[in-house]
Amino acid sequence: MSTEHGIPAVMVLLCQEQFAYTADIVLTLDLPSMPENIGRVDLYIRVYQDMRMAEVVSGGHGKQFEGIYQYPNDKMLQVDEKAQLNKFLSEWLSHALHHGMLEMPKSATFKGDLDH
Repeated sequence: MSTEHGIPAVMVLLCQEQFAYTADIVLTLDLPSMPENIGRVDLYIRVYQDMRMAEVVSGGHGKQFEGIYQYPNDKMLQVDEKAQLNKFLSEWLSHALHHGMLEMPKSATFKGDLDH
């Protein structure tokens, strides 16, 4: 997969836990063209399989995001930080569907069927 400037980007999705109706997934996005401190994004995503919905529950810091933050705040988060991250996730997944290339490791296996 590459960015709009043709520079390779790597997106990795790793399922950490899977239950009857939900799955917890880690999305790692490496953008080598970006400065080192912002060139890697780690998002922890909860997928609600029965609802066909997903949301970002936390970032690389490991703490769960609040729905709304007071502004200003000590962490410099936007009032709608979680909504912005969910939009970012949606845009990247759409980009991957339309422009991405899939490289699957030979050891990859899938359990269950997310379509049901």
